[in-house]
Amino acid sequence: MFTRVLFGIMIFSIVGIGVLQAISVYATNIKPTLVVDEVKIDNALQITTYTPPFPQVEILGKGAFLAKVDLTTGSMTPLYVKNEHQKLPIASISKLLTAYTSIQTKNLNDTYTISEWAVSGPWPSKKFQVGDVYTLRELLEASLVESNNDAARVLASVVGERRFVQNMNMAASALALSESSFFSADGTDRVIENKAVENTSTPHDVAQLITNLYRHAPDLLAVTTKPYVQISDVTGQRIFTAHTTNKLMSFFSDGYTLLGGKTGTSLWESKHLVLLFTDMKEDAYVAVVLDSADNFSDMKLLLETLTQYNQ
Repeated sequence: MFTRVLFGIMIFSIVGIGVLQAISVYATNIKPTLVVDEVKIDNALQITTYTPPFPQVEILGKGAFLAKVDLTTGSMTPLYVKNEHQKLPIASISKLLTAYTSIQTKNLNDTYTISEWAVSGPWPSKKFQVGDVYTLRELLEASLVESNNDAARVLASVVGERRFVQNMNMAASALALSESSFFSADGTDRVIENKAVENTSTPHDVAQLITNLYRHAPDLLAVTTKPYVQISDVTGQRIFTAHTTNKLMSFFSDGYTLLGGKTGTSLWESKHLVLLFTDMKEDAYVAVVLDSADNFSDMKLLLETLTQYNQ
């Protein structure tokens, strides 16, 4: 009995050793296979980088958009969105398109005469006088830096606002703004067929607007980065200082560079802001806040969160 058991153990050991040797030989003749996320990769180690989601901060505005931008192609990679395709008022952000439309057919040294219609419209600046003459350059700076409504209306007055706004909407289409509608050159309301209408856009479209302006008219957009400008008529007799409406200019230091921006106010509780900028790594970003009770606080929160997110 003992002999049979001993013989069985010997047979099992021999067979086991043979199996192990066979496995060893077979293993040396096959390629090792890695499984990464259930995908087989032969002779390669795939390392995937985890990108954490952007923090869901509390934005007061009805719409917001923050994206990393390729300034060469105009493509945007969203990081934070809130109602990105909802149509909302944009008020004086419209002046970006007003300025762009103006330079399509005019030279910076072309002159404009201040009209009664321009200085008597909504929210007048009371800095221009009827009959004075200014160059396009001066009017663009006043319109873009201090968001001067009179200057924007002067730009439209040469061909008439109705025709000028038609040109604005055609320019909007050329800049791929499919969610925007414009009714005035200065961004204030108009009454058309007994109905009050206002310029509207979406956070996504506003981001598209400023990004494409940088690509197609960088010198024009650069005007919006000035903290102030001196505005003079052609005689040099009438001069005033136009100060920026952007309260976040001080944020852009220590490696952050402002490429362009614009504020807007529909009502005191409905304010807007768009900024295009680069960070310390020279990566470009666009940030939009629309219809907010405090556009600057909202934007500052987005910018500070972005800074922490990129650390």
